Amino acid sequence: MNQGYFPCSSDNPTVVLTTRVLEVFRVTRLRCPRLAIQPFVKSLCDIHSIPFRPYLSTQFSIAFDLFLETLSIVEKQVQVLLGRDKPDWRLKNVCPACTYKLEGEPFLHLPMLGCEDGNNSLSWFHRRQREEDGSVGASREREDVHKVPGDYYLSLDEVNKWGKEELEELMKEDDDGCSDRWQNMKEQVTAKAWGMYDETGVFLSLCCHGFVLMVTDMIQSGKLTKYGYAITNHLIKVLSEIAMGYDIGCKFHKMVQAHPVLGDITCENNFRCLVGAFHGHGHCHLCQLTNLATYVKGVGLDDLEYCETFFSKSNALAASTRYTTTFHRKQAITTYLQHTDVFDTYQSLSLLLINKYKRALEIKQVAPALEIAMRELGVEDQSTFVDWLAREKECLLSLSCEPVVETLAMEYYQKLVNLATQTYLVLGVAIPAMVGAADTNYEANAKATRRLEAQRRYAIELHDKVLLAVQEIELQMGIAIRWFPNSEEWREAAIMVGKRRYQQALDQLQGLIIARIFELTKMNMSGTGACFFLSFYCLYSRVCSCLHARVLYTEPGRT
Repeated sequence: MNQGYFPCSSDNPTVVLTTRVLEVFRVTRLRCPRLAIQPFVKSLCDIHSIPFRPYLSTQFSIAFDLFLETLSIVEKQVQVLLGRDKPDWRLKNVCPACTYKLEGEPFLHLPMLGCEDGNNSLSWFHRRQREEDGSVGASREREDVHKVPGDYYLSLDEVNKWGKEELEELMKEDDDGCSDRWQNMKEQVTAKAWGMYDETGVFLSLCCHGFVLMVTDMIQSGKLTKYGYAITNHLIKVLSEIAMGYDIGCKFHKMVQAHPVLGDITCENNFRCLVGAFHGHGHCHLCQLTNLATYVKGVGLDDLEYCETFFSKSNALAASTRYTTTFHRKQAITTYLQHTDVFDTYQSLSLLLINKYKRALEIKQVAPALEIAMRELGVEDQSTFVDWLAREKECLLSLSCEPVVETLAMEYYQKLVNLATQTYLVLGVAIPAMVGAADTNYEANAKATRRLEAQRRYAIELHDKVLLAVQEIELQMGIAIRWFPNSEEWREAAIMVGKRRYQQALDQLQGLIIARIFELTKMNMSGTGACFFLSFYCLYSRVCSCLHARVLYTEPGRT
């Protein structure tokens, strides 16, 4: 090694690799995570004009592991000399802008912002034996006890401490209207995973400037709550007060507060779990007023969506880690995280802060124009906006369920329409029975008459059922005179029914568009023309279907 060579075996090595070649591969793969060992070794063979052999990749992997281990030992010794070898030193000093405090610095309502989320792109294929009956058998993976250096990874033992204890009780929180919109709010769904994968992805947390805080593997499952619990507990113990953005922040915040252990810790440290600006559009309006980052004091213009940006770059690692060993997968992920923090996030930190500062100056420059507009609109001061949000929240709470009077009116209108339709059906069945009586063929006439009589009897029975329902609603509403199509009550109820159907169609359209965009993102189609085209095509088709949903009854028996 002193001569610049790394061997491929410990005893009598016959093949060595130069330090410069290993360093070139390390740096190149960090900049191009898709690059794997085999294509690089093939390139070396092409340079030396020798045929490629599979064992060369194994030899290169052994030397590269030794090279990385040597670098980690040197790095550890450097940290000891610098006094940075204390537990959690990296996490306590991970971001200068977040963790360093200046003398006389004003109090911040939320001292540190971050975000957390799971990603299933970095899943690991688990090789298993195939039984004679076609079922999946035992594992064919070789046991590997090597551990990845560094403190980026949260251990699996620490994560499993926050398993399913009392989870069922925590999931019984009052529904906030968002649970049906997100699959990772449903434990019975996220607990399932593809059988061919062991590590199904990673659960990551970042600070608001993009530095990696903690990461852990998701083992044979989706985004279970135990991953969020474990990372939240560790961050609070080390960093104290922190606010995290999460795509299901509304539900997760309630579950954290209700947890018998984590609830006390989060309350003491004023922990907040919010919803990011991008994912906020998938939550109901009432949830947005409480949990969306836009409306929370202390967040400012931060969108709390840094994980999505990070995953868009780290997804390239999947090509070189999907079929490797568990150790080499974690090794590649950890090395990539370290490199990203030092050479990407840290180097761009100054530019990020400058841009934020310029943006703040631009906002301050429009303050006079805002004050003029506020005076023209009769707004006294900025506290009025807070009052408006409170009034909006109060209004949405009152509209959490439809008013009983309006609901009965719309139901009564619909029953009247159904009654009129059944009346037309009864008359429509009776008239052909009278016309067919003059037919000379007695058997055919009798058969047709019996069929029409049966249809007429069914129509009369349905008519009587609808009439009974109409009478019951009339008794509830105290209606003395039944509504008719030209009456004022009929027209008002028809307008309410039309608006209700239209609003429901728009809500469904909004949810479908957002869900389709998320589906295209999971298909790795982000940033492609296909994603753009499919989004617009789906939007067009859904708009057409929603416009058809606006159909109203113009008159009885006709739509």
